[in-house]
Amino acid sequence: MNGTSSQHPLSPAEQRFLQQHLQSGEQLLWYVRPRGSFSGAEWRNVLLVMSGFCAGGLLFLVLLLGGQEQDGLMTAVAVFVLVWLALGLLIPLLILLNRRRGVYAVTNRHAVVLKSRLPLPGCGAELYPLASNMVVEVVERADGSGDIVLAYESTSPDALGKRPAKGFLRVPHLEPVLAALQQSAAMFPPRTDAEHSRYVSWSDPRNSLRPAEKGVKVLSVVMLLLGGAALYGGLTLGQEPLRYLLQAERAVGTVVRAEREVREESGSSHRSYYHAVYDYTVNGQRYCQRVEGSELFTERPPLGMQASLLYFADAPQEVRVLNLRQLIGLPLFFCVWGAFFLIGGTLAWNTECRKAKKYRELFGESA
Repeated sequence: MNGTSSQHPLSPAEQRFLQQHLQSGEQLLWYVRPRGSFSGAEWRNVLLVMSGFCAGGLLFLVLLLGGQEQDGLMTAVAVFVLVWLALGLLIPLLILLNRRRGVYAVTNRHAVVLKSRLPLPGCGAELYPLASNMVVEVVERADGSGDIVLAYESTSPDALGKRPAKGFLRVPHLEPVLAALQQSAAMFPPRTDAEHSRYVSWSDPRNSLRPAEKGVKVLSVVMLLLGGAALYGGLTLGQEPLRYLLQAERAVGTVVRAEREVREESGSSHRSYYHAVYDYTVNGQRYCQRVEGSELFTERPPLGMQASLLYFADAPQEVRVLNLRQLIGLPLFFCVWGAFFLIGGTLAWNTECRKAKKYRELFGESA
């Protein structure tokens, strides 16, 4: 690698920003751009994040928009949900755009990392003085890409003793870039300061890896059991409502009167609720009845209000109001939380197993 990279040239804005951070007499030797696409593991994380946004948005939509009336508040809620779902798509897109606009450059004095900061304007820059021992860790992947770690973030290690790395990350072709960087830095004396020693020590998991904890495994098993139970309960509760939604026929019901019910609240106070009585026609036969399990109104529902009713041809008197909140709100709530518990329990169990395996590899079976 000499002069300039074979990738597309630096834009005028990148050239100006790079020149702002170069010292007097400092010249650009070569540069390379990071890989702009997601890896397999990163795609999995992106899909999990997008699924979480979609599940949360749809749950919010069902619980708050499942009523019979569509007023201005519900329209505002619908807009909020759409914005929430759009964020689930926008965040991965911004990450991809920021990666494609990144630059790793080497001058006659520094290794420079230029980072895009979308949706904010401009770029960020990290400068690392060239030193023969400036590379503290190299992570190579099966496809030839990898990371050239020049430093670590000052954060607590995770369960596997890792800290967020800084440097030339997600380099598409690791070996030639590493050789070029080492060749450029070979003529400079090694770093001996305490800060560099800290970075080097952080690259060894022996200094931060903790043994697997049985309590976390027990907690993960509890989460898996709770998640399985909640998911099973949600699917069980949702069988009958889904049967109505997918197989039942529909009719239009009109409120003809309301039946008042007085319920005792906390203490000695009482509160009135109203059941709507619907009038509807199926195959020329007229029915007028209260729909069991329908929404309770805190105020008397207006006469003439219409709602969609679900019924089966063999039992037209057994109707249900087409109300998503009433039909699948509770089953969906249990299913979403069951899925979250299952995912969390699986991740916790997998992390502890990986930690135990790595601990045995580093310290032996007797450790």
